[in-house]
Amino acid sequence: MEVLFRLMWQASIRWLNADSQHPHKANLDQKGLVGSMQSFHLAIKRKEDVPQRSMSITVELKTVMELFETFQEQERARLPMFLFWDEYIRMVMMLLQFIKAERTGNWRLHLAAASSMAPYFFAHDRHNYSRWLPVYLADMEQLQQEHPTVSQRFMEGSHVISCSSQPFSSVWTDM
Repeated sequence: MEVLFRLMWQASIRWLNADSQHPHKANLDQKGLVGSMQSFHLAIKRKEDVPQRSMSITVELKTVMELFETFQEQERARLPMFLFWDEYIRMVMMLLQFIKAERTGNWRLHLAAASSMAPYFFAHDRHNYSRWLPVYLADMEQLQQEHPTVSQRFMEGSHVISCSSQPFSSVWTDM
């Protein structure tokens, strides 16, 4: 997945360089962006001026991400093979997000990741998941009102099991 993503990123850079009339090209300075990211990294290490640098880098990265999304949309429409591999990357990213949610005990991320996977269970004829995941998600939306104590415990990470105090060592309960 990472190799495919890197290849996609390189193709997007070539796409942007080939399109000299692109409206955002003047706004995107690759070397300047790398320099901004390096200075932001140093600011985090030194713990100085982080909020201001964070806002600055966020604006720059937003432009980059908008351009990358435009590239993806155009290529998905133009090339069926690009569409296939881009969808593969998206599905793997969802799975990694779900694993991160479980390993870190992040309840909100768990619900967001499970929700993002639901359409794929329908598309791939996974009957049990496609039938019960929407019910599960609806029940979990009501958890705060129905059982606030349980909801609070889940928010604290008690929806996962860990036999260690090591970070990223939790597993979800159906394991």
